[in-house]
Amino acid sequence: MCKQNVVFSFLFVGFISFMMSCGGGGSSAARLASGDTLNKIPADAVSVMSFNPQKLLDKADWESVKKMEFFQDALKEAKQDSDFAAQVMQNPQESGINLSSNVYVFSKVQGDDILNSVTGITMTLADKAKFEKMLKSGAKEGFEKKDGYTQLSNSEGVIAWNDEMAFMGMTTNGKRASDEVVASVFAGKGENMSSNKELTKLLGGSHDMISWANFDQYAKMVPADVKMQLAAFGIDEKDLIGNKANGYVDFNKGAINSKGNYDLKPNLSKNLNIFFKESTSADFAKYVPGENLTSYMTFAMDIKGTKKFLEDNGMLGLANMGLMSAGITVDDLAASFGGDIMVATTLGADGKTPEMVFATDIKDKKVINKFLEMGRQMGGLKAEGDNLYSLPNTKGMMEEMVKEFSREMDTDLNINLQTEDSKMLVSDNMIVIGSNAATMAQIQKGGIAKSSRINNKVEKNVSDNIFGFYFNAEAIQNLSDVFKNINITNIEMNSDKKESNFNLNFSDKNENALKSIIKMINEAYKKDKAEEGKLSLN
Repeated sequence: MCKQNVVFSFLFVGFISFMMSCGGGGSSAARLASGDTLNKIPADAVSVMSFNPQKLLDKADWESVKKMEFFQDALKEAKQDSDFAAQVMQNPQESGINLSSNVYVFSKVQGDDILNSVTGITMTLADKAKFEKMLKSGAKEGFEKKDGYTQLSNSEGVIAWNDEMAFMGMTTNGKRASDEVVASVFAGKGENMSSNKELTKLLGGSHDMISWANFDQYAKMVPADVKMQLAAFGIDEKDLIGNKANGYVDFNKGAINSKGNYDLKPNLSKNLNIFFKESTSADFAKYVPGENLTSYMTFAMDIKGTKKFLEDNGMLGLANMGLMSAGITVDDLAASFGGDIMVATTLGADGKTPEMVFATDIKDKKVINKFLEMGRQMGGLKAEGDNLYSLPNTKGMMEEMVKEFSREMDTDLNINLQTEDSKMLVSDNMIVIGSNAATMAQIQKGGIAKSSRINNKVEKNVSDNIFGFYFNAEAIQNLSDVFKNINITNIEMNSDKKESNFNLNFSDKNENALKSIIKMINEAYKKDKAEEGKLSLN
């Protein structure tokens, strides 16, 4: 068994938890237990993620996972290399790892190179003899006795352990973690992350996965030319120190719920306030059909704040020069656009025809008319009546988008295409662009009927933020077999100036979301395997 497979065996407890998280966050036990390895993580770690293996194995329903086809095939391959590795997959307790204690994944910058960082994983051992048996079943040599621990390493990574804990390290540049980092973990001297009150408070919660990050190390390594660019935005070097973030992920019945929190220095927050409003104020709902809605997204930009920023930082003149040829100034833009932006997509009344609606609010139609005139002269707009225009070639653009999407998905999508170019309606307070003539006709008459609009709750959850997004996964399942068996109903995400939220909802409200994800992966695996079988027969 090669050393890479030793690493796989070592990380089998993350087969579902860590690998499925894709760098999500970490988890926690209710309290930091005796023997917890948080006190082995250097205090200058730039990020820490944590999860509890047993908790996630339970939520995944490991006994049912073991019966799935993708697991059974992986088990067959493992048996070819090592019977013991296969035993560990079937019975995680045989690894010797304490599955009830937190596993920590941390990142530490080495030296003064921002691109040279170590990713380390620490975990508590329950049985050192079993752990060594797992490693020795695959690697017959390469074990080095160190001061207080044993090490197994190659050019890509290192595994080290003693009676109480185990550590795995690798670097971003594909090299093994330095001996200094490994030695410092096992020495356990000096300050460590257990003294970080913010992190320990987070770990005292009941979330499945928790993450924490401090950007000070990166801030100290920002190149001089980047600092000069930041200075143009009014951001001083001292503003880069003291910025942090944390978050969590929970696998609940029928949903994955995640939240991220930002703790930014006042000057960074001030810049955020300049460019963004608290939320959108435009009434977009009357432009969005509710039937077969696939996505809805809004932004709340602060145009006047952006203008003030340019003015305060001596860049207003330069910006005006760029607009001069069109006879427009930054003042015109700030007075004309409200900054609220909306994009929605549907599959039309038939559930198969992609349609799009875009809208942005305006304050002064006089300047907007200058843009319209430019568009007509350049051939990008064609007047069709009072305040109504067509946008030539948008049908062709839609066709290319569908073709590209089909290539990415490696399938032929059964999608009807629009038969005409998009229309643009310009009222006194809104610009609306739509790809469906019937929808635009409704909007031109005053808006889509209330009974046919986007759901009020969805609209509010998205629009009451700096940024919001809703995706209806159920609506796309009839497009192609590619989307069958997704079992996801919708995705919701939003962000304001202090936090972000992400919620992924499943059709089975009684099944844990982690188990639902694994079942989806298994279905995708079986489908790919069947396709490969067909190709081999041909």
